[in-house]
Amino acid sequence: MDQPSEAICRDYKIQDNKESEPIMNYFTCRPMIALTVLLLISTAFPCTAQEKKLKKKRVAPTSPEASALTGKEIDELRVDMDNVVKSFEFHPFFEGSELKGTTTTGNWKLQGDGKELFLHPREGEEGWKRYSAYLWSDKPYRDFVIDFEFKFETDGNSGFYFRVGDQNDPVEGGCELQLNDTHAKGDEINHHDMGGLLRAHPAAVNAGKKAGEWNRAIVHVERNRMRAYLNGLQIHDIDLSKTPLSDRPAIGFIGFQDHGLDFWLRNVRIAAPTP
Repeated sequence: MDQPSEAICRDYKIQDNKESEPIMNYFTCRPMIALTVLLLISTAFPCTAQEKKLKKKRVAPTSPEASALTGKEIDELRVDMDNVVKSFEFHPFFEGSELKGTTTTGNWKLQGDGKELFLHPREGEEGWKRYSAYLWSDKPYRDFVIDFEFKFETDGNSGFYFRVGDQNDPVEGGCELQLNDTHAKGDEINHHDMGGLLRAHPAAVNAGKKAGEWNRAIVHVERNRMRAYLNGLQIHDIDLSKTPLSDRPAIGFIGFQDHGLDFWLRNVRIAAPTP
């Protein structure tokens, strides 16, 4: 079958013996239109070099699906967690039984040697909108590095918040890194799952451990750049100004979520590098 002329694709007209009427020649013009749309999208939303580096197949390294990945793919994301933070001067995020350095109305209690914090919501406390029950820093931060360990029970859920301008509405007034039990999801993760930057970006890899096991996380925020590491893998290196969170405050409070579920923290330390 002969291809239609350029005039036909331009004017979307087909002549017959009765009349001329404007219609879309769907089968012949669609490829050209689709190509134009794709080119416009790729121009409007370019990937940064950092995002390309972390744009890997999202699977848990300890899951059965990990065998499908090459060693090179995993190695490109692997980091030495101690080396990441070795140049920073840290201080405890909270101190003493009164959790000096933080504010909360929640039921966060120190255990053991005073470095492990256990959240066990009081009877009747449930849900995640009891914002004052979150564990909040008593001062705002712009640039910071935080290093912490956490764990939860099966189906556990919490979150790490930063640059929160309004503690009465941290979801809309700040940024949240998800800390939840999605280990079994394998590569089916999104921004709501472990390590995801809520409403903005999924983790590069599902690096969370099984419920009941300790995880270690490092979050480094410097101006618009956010880097995050989980259990020896880099899960984020993104420009916050190029995400849907670009309107969030440049300075704000740091906090851990009380989701109405048991949650543990330990070895929580923070550094605020001099600008």
